[in-house]
Amino acid sequence: MDDVRTRCTIAATEALLKMGQSAEHVEAFLQSHYQFGTLAEAETAFANAKDASTNTSVTEALSLCKTVLAECLNCLAVVKRWVQLHVPQIEDGNNFGVQIQYEVTKSLTERAKELKTLLDELHKYPSERVALLKDVVPTASATSTNTTGHSESKGGEKDETKDTSSTSNEETVTTPSPLDDSVAAVAALDARWYYHTYYVLMECCTVQYTMIDVVAKNREKIEFPKGKSSSMYSM
Repeated sequence: MDDVRTRCTIAATEALLKMGQSAEHVEAFLQSHYQFGTLAEAETAFANAKDASTNTSVTEALSLCKTVLAECLNCLAVVKRWVQLHVPQIEDGNNFGVQIQYEVTKSLTERAKELKTLLDELHKYPSERVALLKDVVPTASATSTNTTGHSESKGGEKDETKDTSSTSNEETVTTPSPLDDSVAAVAALDARWYYHTYYVLMECCTVQYTMIDVVAKNREKIEFPKGKSSSMYSM
């Protein structure tokens, strides 16, 4: 198992580095992307948008949320496995380091559960928005009509009958006259999700920095819970 622990140590080190880089990227995005000072400002801007069919401010943030959360969950799992593989044989006495391992593992598990819940909620935005959007944006429907018939030709050496076919396509665009409340409902939804993505990214950033700090402060106890001179493992 020593070679497995070595590989896991390298992987955990890389995961912690990746989490730090991800947190820095998220911080830069938070500074550049979120320009509205209040929820009301965002709602007003979204309500006055010329094209309500999509809101790139929200969709771009959602895309980053999904990417960052998924990567962070993977990194937390890698670090958790590394900690668990350094748990020593069960024996009496000198268990302070083991308790630290337990607390770090518990924290990793809880933070991962929180982030997984946030990730699972992100799918709600498109379905919530499309339900409101039908009363605001134009919709198009297309119909196709196929007509068949016969034509006869007489006067030659023999009479001829030919089958004829024609197809006509028609597209109908329905442009609703949206009520102010319909427009406001879409804008309110967008504003709520706009700030929800801000919270999600902030939370992910906090988790990454916190777990990096926890590991850095307790790394020696994690890797050598009974001291560097102690033989910890049975395999």
